[in-house]
Amino acid sequence: MISEIAFDSGARGQIYVRYTSQSHSFYLTQEIYNPAKNEWVSVDSAKINSGISMRVFLATPVTGNLSRPGDKYRFTLSTLPNGGGTVIDSKDYSLQNYYGTMKAITINSVTSASTNVIGTAEPSSTVQIKKGSTVIGTGKADLNGDYNIKIPAQVVGTAVTAQSALNGVTSNIASVTVTGLQTVGAIDPNKFIVGDTNITGTYSDDVVRARALINGASVSVGGSFENGSFKFFVGNLGIKTNDVVVLQALDANNRVLDNKTVTVASAISQGAITPNDYTVGATNITGSYTGTVARAELFVEGTRVSTGGTFANGNFTYFIPTGRIKEGDTVVLIAFDASGKELGRQTVRTVANTQGSIKAHHYTTGNVTITGNYTGDATKARLTVNGKVISWGGTFHSGTFSYYVGSTTIGAKDTVVLTVFDAKDNQLDEQNLTVLAQP
Repeated sequence: MISEIAFDSGARGQIYVRYTSQSHSFYLTQEIYNPAKNEWVSVDSAKINSGISMRVFLATPVTGNLSRPGDKYRFTLSTLPNGGGTVIDSKDYSLQNYYGTMKAITINSVTSASTNVIGTAEPSSTVQIKKGSTVIGTGKADLNGDYNIKIPAQVVGTAVTAQSALNGVTSNIASVTVTGLQTVGAIDPNKFIVGDTNITGTYSDDVVRARALINGASVSVGGSFENGSFKFFVGNLGIKTNDVVVLQALDANNRVLDNKTVTVASAISQGAITPNDYTVGATNITGSYTGTVARAELFVEGTRVSTGGTFANGNFTYFIPTGRIKEGDTVVLIAFDASGKELGRQTVRTVANTQGSIKAHHYTTGNVTITGNYTGDATKARLTVNGKVISWGGTFHSGTFSYYVGSTTIGAKDTVVLTVFDAKDNQLDEQNLTVLAQP
């Protein structure tokens, strides 16, 4: 049987075939394939000895056309010449290179940081790397023709050459000039929402800053780049929804490493309105707001009354025509953004426009009531002594009132406050009482 076929195992242009034969009358035949006729052609056939042995064949037979990489040939061990009789074994193969010439050598780019030279050459050939006439590295190409040879780092501008040799035949000389260390990097910006102050995102490798271009014009260079994330301030650039925004990733020497277009989106409109209590008869509803509230609409008892309002710095006022809201009316304010999108609605609590005052007489310790006069809508009072609420009550009629306190509730040195309210517990007035000691 045929156990091995080897290229260039000695002089170039020869093929070594190792075989095992059980008889000294078997034949070993070399054939080449003719693709034009789709047939195998015998070019060499010889009787062989029994046992384990080797026979040398020409890679390019004089009588054949086997000369290009990929050309097919076959070796057959049989009982008769030219593959006739009983076939003991057969092996197909194809040429891997041009015999009689060397495969052209190549050398990949080399930077000032490179400590290896990589390229391709004739399979199994010896490769020398030189700087001028000085050999700085030697190695061997593998069976696929690839080589990787260690060298000392070279300075920028140095010419480095590579040449291969095999069995006394040398290749061309490939040359490359050492360049500076090549920086790499990428940038990946997040979606930018109009109104935000920064473009954010991630980056990789040698990116240290960025350049922003808006509609093709460079407008800013900078950014904070740390631990794979970046932030680029654009708060003063006035980016609009239809702007084309591009970020260029730069290395330390401002070399552009990457370009990415930033997706620009409209701001998400949201907000809320919080009206204060409205006192019937007042000219405005006031309150606070959040988000992008720009105007409001007023509904009274389900009927739309008006639209407008002044919204600034988180506070708003909304004009109310005289007599339009009465005590007990259902009042609703609906908030909108600048585009007319409704953001929310709130019911406004109305309170009566009550008023009144109180004027208590001097109180003498030991008396059981506080007395005095009142005006307006006062209906009840609250007694506070030394900051502590003591009681609620009082009798209010025809402009005079009395408030029971008991004979021991108030001392001569006590601080006494009487607060007056309307029927719905709206505070109307407050008075500090003068306390006199009983003679």
